[in-house]
Amino acid sequence: MRMSKYFKIYELVPKVYFERGEELNLWRHLSPELVHNIDLIREDWGRSLTANNYFWGGKSQYRGWRPQDCPIGAPKSAHKQGLAIDLVPHNLTLIPEFWLFCHDNAEKYGITEIEDKSLTPTWVHISWRIHNQKGVRIIK
Repeated sequence: MRMSKYFKIYELVPKVYFERGEELNLWRHLSPELVHNIDLIREDWGRSLTANNYFWGGKSQYRGWRPQDCPIGAPKSAHKQGLAIDLVPHNLTLIPEFWLFCHDNAEKYGITEIEDKSLTPTWVHISWRIHNQKGVRIIK
């Protein structure tokens, strides 16, 4: 189990799970590789990033780990395996720049998949799911 330096657990798990408590157990749903690399991404990006924002009154709660019964995403989604996250720069106009930053540094952070930038106008989806393709795979 690995805890993040920059992200609190409520940013990475759905609201109902956070409200149940047991914070330390919740970290176990996230791949240590994901937690380690989102911290590196945050450090290198040098600006704030957000995943879930429900803690501050927002509506997003499924940008990190999604339980198997989550209505969002495919049954075998990397989110449901604790291997994917949707990150949002605090200034939404930086999304294209942040997408390029993640794409261009995919090897450094071990990113294996990134959602096509035209599909994610308000977030950048990255994952550490293992696949057979060399390099980063663009998800359509």
